[in-house]
Amino acid sequence: MRGSVRLTGFSAPFGKVPHDAESFGRVPQASERKENHTLTVREVARQFEAAGVARSERSIVNWCQPNRQGIPRLDSYYDPNERKYFITPQSVEAAIAEEK
Repeated sequence: MRGSVRLTGFSAPFGKVPHDAESFGRVPQASERKENHTLTVREVARQFEAAGVARSERSIVNWCQPNRQGIPRLDSYYDPNERKYFITPQSVEAAIAEEK
């Protein structure tokens, strides 16, 4: 049996199917809401536009969500009751400075 490989004991456990769809639609809570989480996505979009670096509301929502490293670009809090993000003015100013 030259060139054949015999694998034993390497089978996946039966009944352990990953549930990737469970997290779909849920927004992870990276931070708690603080008093400086005051701006809404629409207000942030207007600030970007006033600064001359217009960004869509969808782009801003994407920046509120963590990237592959688990770090969001904007410091935000998602309120599940109101179904909207609240963003800190400091993180908006830093993002505008980066975009310029």
